[in-house]
Amino acid sequence: MSLRIMHISTRLILGGSQENTVLSCEGQADDGHTVSLVYGPIHGPEGSLLERARGHGGIECIETPDLVRELAPARDRRCLRDLGRLIERWRPDVVHTHSSKAGILGRMAAWSQRVPAVIHTIHGLAFHPYQAAWRNAIYITAERFAARRCHRILCVADAMRDQALAAGIGSREQYDTMRWGMDTTA
Repeated sequence: MSLRIMHISTRLILGGSQENTVLSCEGQADDGHTVSLVYGPIHGPEGSLLERARGHGGIECIETPDLVRELAPARDRRCLRDLGRLIERWRPDVVHTHSSKAGILGRMAAWSQRVPAVIHTIHGLAFHPYQAAWRNAIYITAERFAARRCHRILCVADAMRDQALAAGIGSREQYDTMRWGMDTTA
């Protein structure tokens, strides 16, 4: 059975989360699924994985200009609207979100469009003891809200699951730990 799978990630910079996402897209496309990869503007010194994703051939790459990493209420509202429209047009069977911002907005949009399977992967948490308490409170509240709008939450380590649950994000039944393999030959 071939599925329509949409991945949503904040930025396609060079990094572990992004490389894992592109590898997932490549594997799913190779298995015969129709795959799209939605991402925000790529900027910064880290480098980009966009050419790799585009070069695969089986991945439809879609940039959404208001999907940005920083808290930006007006852009976030536009992004949510744009993701909802994109999901409505693309009609995925699965929406799989990665990273905090893409995860929050992507799960909200997918849930509102009644996508049959909404999955989020926690590669790292947006809240931590080294930033302002008010910022942590915003992220934790948003993550709690988004967790109620997805079917499964994947974590790359048990510690991510434990930290999220300690913050009241989701229910234990939603979580699975998947220690992602990485392509070390490239």
